Amino acid sequence: MWFAVRNIYYYGRRNDGMNVYEERVVAFKAASAEEAHEFGTSEAMIYKRAGGYLACPEQLVFRLDEGTLTHGHEVWSELLQTEQEPAEFYESRYENYRYVPEAEKGVWA
Repeated sequence: MWFAVRNIYYYGRRNDGMNVYEERVVAFKAASAEEAHEFGTSEAMIYKRAGGYLACPEQLVFRLDEGTLTHGHEVWSELLQTEQEPAEFYESRYENYRYVPEAEKGVWA
């Protein structure tokens, strides 16, 4: 079975005071969700050490549809609920946290 495992990493604080995070989804072939979680935890340790990031404690595992991974295969889907209307939801969930790279060097505090 294939699973997608999502981890969130804290990159650090830029000189402008903004904190930068990465939401990363990686696919693993595993016998169970528990095994995929173990693979994801191990991979997250390697990734965060290599980049010098902090990993947020929550890790989510999503079981992919049966069969071989193919072009266009769904690898992550998450349902959310809110009282917000679509435009307000999109703004608060995505636009408020958009990463805007700085052109100058030395952006990290």
